[in-house]
Amino acid sequence: MESSPCLNISSPFILVNRQLDAAVRTLLEFLSSLDWDHEAASDHLQRLVMDRHGCVRAIGVIDPP
Repeated sequence: MESSPCLNISSPFILVNRQLDAAVRTLLEFLSSLDWDHEAASDHLQRLVMDRHGCVRAIGVIDPP
């Protein structure tokens, strides 16, 4: 039986991980440059959760950061 060369399967994963890290950093830099209306964002999130998961007997709590 022939000896197969040692394969390094982590190389593609490292490359993808680096690309994802760069994409995440780019997104975070973009988002940090914007002026956020935190109250409006919180209200919008609460409405989304209520619309998708609310019912007559539901109780929900969203803890602000």
